[in-house]
Amino acid sequence: MLPVTLRRARAAVLLSALAFAVSTHAGEPEQLELARASALLEQAATTSSENRTAAIAIGATSVALLAPTGAVLLTRDGDLPNLVGKGLTASAGGALVATLLSLRSSPAERLRDALSTRRAAGMDDAELLRATEADFGAAAVESASNRRLFGMAESLLGGALAVGGCAILLIPNPGGLSDRAHYSLGSMLAGTGAPFLGIGLHALLVQSPIEIAWSAYGADRAGDATKSASSAFDLNVSPAPGGGALLAQGRF
Repeated sequence: MLPVTLRRARAAVLLSALAFAVSTHAGEPEQLELARASALLEQAATTSSENRTAAIAIGATSVALLAPTGAVLLTRDGDLPNLVGKGLTASAGGALVATLLSLRSSPAERLRDALSTRRAAGMDDAELLRATEADFGAAAVESASNRRLFGMAESLLGGALAVGGCAILLIPNPGGLSDRAHYSLGSMLAGTGAPFLGIGLHALLVQSPIEIAWSAYGADRAGDATKSASSAFDLNVSPAPGGGALLAQGRF
């Protein structure tokens, strides 16, 4: 992940490009909105790419550490090494699945690439804007839905493992297990469930980059519409000797 200073510098460059587009294309609504959409999609795609890179690095490191250790422990005699080996192997499998899922490009990256492809093909600005806005909104809605489903599943799974592990730790001698096996099993379940629960809650509470970008784009559009409507006709009361003056100003 890039240092904070580099990310701030990149954001400043994007904002500068957007400001230049606004000043250059003033009075050209389609080009102005395309400039806004492009800047927001670029930022969302970059953030998504950084998140995927971090997830892949963390997942690959976890697999490299946990899988061999778990495999070695599974070959040793005794219940405790076998139990811990199974837990490490299961954790490595989960990390592998998460890593493989992170290999696919994010909706923001795919939408940014689609915008670039359509623009390179010479699509008309008005048509390009309509297509981009339609895909942008649909991707944000789909991302929100998937995020909530994933977050709910992860939270339920992680919560069940964490609560079950803590319960096993607190129950004296469950199922006739030895003290070592008892505390090892409880610790393994609780330790495995807590990260899943954290990931699930994060997914439920934190919007994806494409959702944030779409919200910002919609807020810009709504702000422009409000500004346009309020500036079309202004009515003000100004103080004057012996009373006041009613001033009306309009643009047509």
